Amino acid sequence: MAKQLGVGKESVRRWVIQSQVDGGQRAGATSEELAEIKALKAKARRLEEDNAILKSREQRSRATA
Repeated sequence: MAKQLGVGKESVRRWVIQSQVDGGQRAGATSEELAEIKALKAKARRLEEDNAILKSREQRSRATA
């Protein structure tokens, strides 16, 4: 089947496992949960970057004051 799809066997194996998880036949994080985790990690990364920028600005304003 992998050959017909033009993908590797491992890709098909992972898709099958994820489908089983999504269907409740196997334990693990569902596709929806994985998407939420990915979005939350991206949000956390943006917030950390914003905090670093604010700290940098605060330090510069204190140095010039």
